[in-house]
Amino acid sequence: MAKGKEVFSRGKLAEEELQKQKRDKEAAAKKARAEAAERGRLASREWAEKQRVRKLKKETVAVAGKVEGLKIVGLEEAEGQEGAVIADGLMGAGEVVQ
Repeated sequence: MAKGKEVFSRGKLAEEELQKQKRDKEAAAKKARAEAAERGRLASREWAEKQRVRKLKKETVAVAGKVEGLKIVGLEEAEGQEGAVIADGLMGAGEVVQ
């Protein structure tokens, strides 16, 4: 009789091990999909930011003449100042207040 229990318990242990491996594999696949999706979202955000910067650079008008007299200030400081550049937080993007 002991022999029969050993056979059944071996089969049960093998089945449980297969189920555990299957669950682990599914969990690893789910984690990999989530990480890939996050990488995709990050790449999309970076691409959108690059596009926004490119668009701002295209819209920025080059100022002819000397640049020495210009200074970069915030919007609140620019009011009433001649030759101030409003920078909007981006290098090269802004407008000259005359």
